[in-house]
Amino acid sequence: MLGGLARRATIFKETRKLIPNSIFLAGFYELSSFYKIENQKNFPPLAKIYEKLGYDLKVLTQKEALTFKNLHINLNGWIFPGANPEIRQINVLDNVVSIVILPENVKSLKDKGIKEKLNKVKKGSHLVIALSPYGYEKERELLTKYNYNNIFDILLGSGKGPAFTCRQIKQRCLWIRPISRGQAIYFIKIKHFSSKPQLIPGKTIEIIRRYITEDIPPDPEIKSILKQF
Repeated sequence: MLGGLARRATIFKETRKLIPNSIFLAGFYELSSFYKIENQKNFPPLAKIYEKLGYDLKVLTQKEALTFKNLHINLNGWIFPGANPEIRQINVLDNVVSIVILPENVKSLKDKGIKEKLNKVKKGSHLVIALSPYGYEKERELLTKYNYNNIFDILLGSGKGPAFTCRQIKQRCLWIRPISRGQAIYFIKIKHFSSKPQLIPGKTIEIIRRYITEDIPPDPEIKSILKQF
């Protein structure tokens, strides 16, 4: 995971230059496995590198946040969810993009009050992107059984289960599950971003999986940080 971060930084810088209005999101389990915390010795360089990568929003699990505290790593700039969804809003070309960081306990989302609050977020947003820690089965249940496909435009999954570039749920929500261990970056390109865009894969939206391969030159600044550890 550490080895690919310098190449990830190169891709980010190229993308920022080409598309200045890009949003970079670091979801759950960027720093650890969904089974357990591994390689705590990597957390200090990871924290420093992620600060430099320029993410607009980055998330920790509760276990990762506790590890940060135990290692005396500053938690500023990171979000770790509580019992209820956390909402962050980013303006893109005068459009409101709401990022919903879902709580680690999926049970709270079965509460009607939580769903009503998220429906209000939906009405005040041009695009709603949810970040999930649940794994494939619980995410599928959330979208199909509890009909969160009507609230989320895009669900970025994580945790146990298969990876796939995109599945459209009931002609509404686009469900994306990334490859683990930082092997690839997913780019979501909305071709004509306007109020309440209709997301049709291959037409109005394009989702690209870009693998972090050795032919990508490593960013010198991140490479320098890695050499310190």
